[in-house]
Amino acid sequence: MSETSIPVVLENHTIRIQNIEKQLAQLHQITESIQGLSLSVNKLATNMEIMAGEQKDLTARLKTLEMEPADNWKHMKHLLWTSALSTIIGATIVFLVTLLTN
Repeated sequence: MSETSIPVVLENHTIRIQNIEKQLAQLHQITESIQGLSLSVNKLATNMEIMAGEQKDLTARLKTLEMEPADNWKHMKHLLWTSALSTIIGATIVFLVTLLTN
């Protein structure tokens, strides 16, 4: 190598080193961004798991609330049938007792 080419080569290496340092700084920023994004996704996943559990609880409570009127209606029908049957049996007994006593 000649004496004039050494400064040129040295200048080229200096420029390459500066470019590499810039790229390294950019990669560092990108890595930090990706790490922050990863933490955010992890937090989001945790929150979604909690929400899914709460949704299951709310679904069970809603089913219970929806069934309550139906259960009340079944109980009411049972009471109406029991009352009607008791009235018929009572009237029949009164009729038979009245018939037997005459």
